[in-house]
Amino acid sequence: MNQKDAWKKLCDDIGGNYIVSKRFKIPRVELKYKNFLFCLDTYTVSTGSTTMTFTRMRTMFINKEEFTFKMYKEGFFAKIGKFFGMEDIEIGDEIVDKKLIIKSRNEFMVKDLLSDEKIRQKLRDIKYINLSIEKKMYDNKEQLYKESVLNQTQAGIIRDVELLKSWYYLLAAIVDGMINQDITMDIAAENTIFKEK
Repeated sequence: MNQKDAWKKLCDDIGGNYIVSKRFKIPRVELKYKNFLFCLDTYTVSTGSTTMTFTRMRTMFINKEEFTFKMYKEGFFAKIGKFFGMEDIEIGDEIVDKKLIIKSRNEFMVKDLLSDEKIRQKLRDIKYINLSIEKKMYDNKEQLYKESVLNQTQAGIIRDVELLKSWYYLLAAIVDGMINQDITMDIAAENTIFKEK
């Protein structure tokens, strides 16, 4: 299945809009969850003589607690780092702890968030996790917006509809967990990451 057909099927299956940029013809999918807007798209990074394309699914949210984390698949270098005492948060789930490196300045909050069995099961099931929350600060004269981006990324153009659905349900479960912990609220972010490309 090509990218267009796969992404349109995703929209049909869980409800969303398939959009193609008028300017650069780059497709994206917009998906709703509660008052959150999720965006599925691709971006390309130049590594000098070559370029690499990544697929990502993101949502922006109001971050009341300035909560951030990174979690990614444990590779060879991460294993060496762990051996030599690299800081890594363990959540008490044998599969997740073995599979992922988890980093956060908010250790107790991330442990509380990842105590949710729905989130843990999705982290076990999805083969490649590269998940993060990054702060985005916007300061205008009238108001300071504290907003962050929840982001799952994988190399390549992802056409596996079931995998993309898994990403959506993982992000939705994390959003629910953050609402329950009062990290965020079920309201739309003021700013947008879904710029026309």
